[in-house]
Amino acid sequence: MGDDAPDPSALRALRVVRLTKLVRLVRASRIYKRLLSKITLSSAQLTVLTCVTLLLVGAHLYASILGISTAMHSNKQDTWLGNYGYCKDDACYVSTPVLYLASFMWSVMIITGTGGTDFYPSESSEAETMLVLVLMLLGALLWTYLLALFCDMATNGEPGMTHFKQLLDSLNRHANAHQLPKEMARRIREYMYQQQPSQLSKYNEGVISCLSAGLQCEILLYVNRPWLQKVWFFQNLEPACLARLARETSVLTFAPSEIAPLQNLYVVARGMVLYGSAILRSGAVWGDDVILSEPRYFSKKHARAISYVDTMTLNRDTLMQVIGLFPASKARLRLMMIKLALRRHVVEAARCQCTHAGDLFNHASNVATVSKSFFGRMDKDRADIQVAIRRDGDDAAPKSKRHIEHRPRRRC
Repeated sequence: MGDDAPDPSALRALRVVRLTKLVRLVRASRIYKRLLSKITLSSAQLTVLTCVTLLLVGAHLYASILGISTAMHSNKQDTWLGNYGYCKDDACYVSTPVLYLASFMWSVMIITGTGGTDFYPSESSEAETMLVLVLMLLGALLWTYLLALFCDMATNGEPGMTHFKQLLDSLNRHANAHQLPKEMARRIREYMYQQQPSQLSKYNEGVISCLSAGLQCEILLYVNRPWLQKVWFFQNLEPACLARLARETSVLTFAPSEIAPLQNLYVVARGMVLYGSAILRSGAVWGDDVILSEPRYFSKKHARAISYVDTMTLNRDTLMQVIGLFPASKARLRLMMIKLALRRHVVEAARCQCTHAGDLFNHASNVATVSKSFFGRMDKDRADIQVAIRRDGDDAAPKSKRHIEHRPRRRC
């Protein structure tokens, strides 16, 4: 009984071997995951590569099995090589590459189910017929799996585009249900197609919420850095605050001749905008008075879209809520707000002084005109009086002279 019992050391050795194999499998899976993390291909491209690799590997295994079964056969004339003239008198007169190419082509036909019109198993070899039958059954399963992968790729390869097409279908159904005019329906569809990049970007941003807070901050800062650098009062804020602001930012698309609402911060991403008398292009910013709290310092200019315009938009209430979560950034933003308010106040005061000075100048001009006309009339009246006095003097002078001549002299 003691001789029949297994050796404990041998069992331990077998267990160690099994553990070693498991460790190797774990290492292999880790290596595979590392390789996948280094690959930046899309799932559709990976699916195509997987299908092609599985097809080639399966065809190679089938070709090897067919070649091995033929080599192990005692009489090669009874195999498919003899039926198709590759062997004669139990001797093969074909090179190995040509034989492998023929086996590989037959294997692809078996897997894809094209019928194998060029090669069939030998009628005199039942073993070869059974082998080909088993290979055809396994090939059908493999081909079904490959077709399933392709169908999944075609259906779910681009979920963002699928979502956008569903939105277009819903829009068309809504237009038909409410019998919208053709021109209006056309403009709505045109707007949706112009909004397609922003819709796809918004759909893809949903994956960011699955990441950790540190990775989210890093990705948001890297993606939104170009437009964040355009806003002057974002320069000295904390990175976490900038990441939160970038996350709260939305993409708005304006149609031509559409006016953008006030009390928002806008950064032009695409298109042209008429802001006051200036034309703003990609990278321009307007609405930076969202950090102010005094309404009289707000800009009264309106922005009108010249073409289709994509803007990064941040609401004033959202900005203040996010800034309130970061005390250091709030203090820095308040300093910038004071500078902007002081600048607006100086401009407004100078405008008021210019207006007041203009009023004084107009008043002085009016007074000068009135005075000039008054004194002009006085000079004219004085001249008329002098002319009348002179005329009266000329008329009175002879009469007085005659009166003097005819007056008698007084005697002493």
